[in-house]
Amino acid sequence: MVKQAPYFLIIFAVMLTICAGVCFWVHPEIALAAGMEFDHRQGALLVVLLGAALVIGGCMFYLSRQHMLEQVIQERTQELEQLTAELERCIGKRTCELDQERARLRTILEAMEEGVLYREQSQLKFVNPSLYQMLGYSAEEY
Repeated sequence: MVKQAPYFLIIFAVMLTICAGVCFWVHPEIALAAGMEFDHRQGALLVVLLGAALVIGGCMFYLSRQHMLEQVIQERTQELEQLTAELERCIGKRTCELDQERARLRTILEAMEEGVLYREQSQLKFVNPSLYQMLGYSAEEY
């Protein structure tokens, strides 16, 4: 709401200026009381033109602000897209590294002559060929 205050002030100033111009036009005695020594119609026209200038200025301000905000949004969107792409590359690279590390570890564990068993919550996740051989089972039998 605070960011919209200047627009309301511009609209208020325009309405006040146009109302003053209409008053000067309809009631020339107001123009004389205000100290205007020229034709009240000229004064009214001047005030209405001032109001129109305020309207145009307000519109230009609004449009330039709108354009600036659109540019900021576009720049931020591009930055986010670049950061997302970079993050996806990093995740892909790290996933590849982890897969390679798992493959190396699996190769080492399968080549060991000692029996190795890995389980999680009472469920076997890995048994190497040496343990099968020590226990007299084959991988297919398990």
